[in-house]
Amino acid sequence: KYGYIGLGNMGAPMAKRLVNWPGGLIVFDVRAEAMAPFVEAGATAAGGVADVAAADIISVTVLNDEQVRDVVGELATLAGPGTVIAIHSTISDATAVELAEQLAPKGIHVIDAPVSGGGKAAENGELA
Repeated sequence: KYGYIGLGNMGAPMAKRLVNWPGGLIVFDVRAEAMAPFVEAGATAAGGVADVAAADIISVTVLNDEQVRDVVGELATLAGPGTVIAIHSTISDATAVELAEQLAPKGIHVIDAPVSGGGKAAENGELA
């Protein structure tokens, strides 16, 4: 299962490309209306970050370091060993390293995976 947290200008078009992921896609955004098109396309809407923690791979595309820390912190309490958390948000490299070091003993892999190119490039699958 693939989890996606943060369905804003970048996250929504990125997640849209994952709707047919083998095993399913579960999405979460603080704005319920942002999840509606994904549910219509076959994804599962999560009630909160915790509901996404069971996914094998989780993408996080939220606004800033503080939100990334909050989301990853909550995921860390429930995610199992082998879980991959890919952070697509623009954050400090120190934040990414710190989170990776904190979660490594739990067998949770944190990857700093920033993207560039904008919403249109995300829609077209052309992000760098």
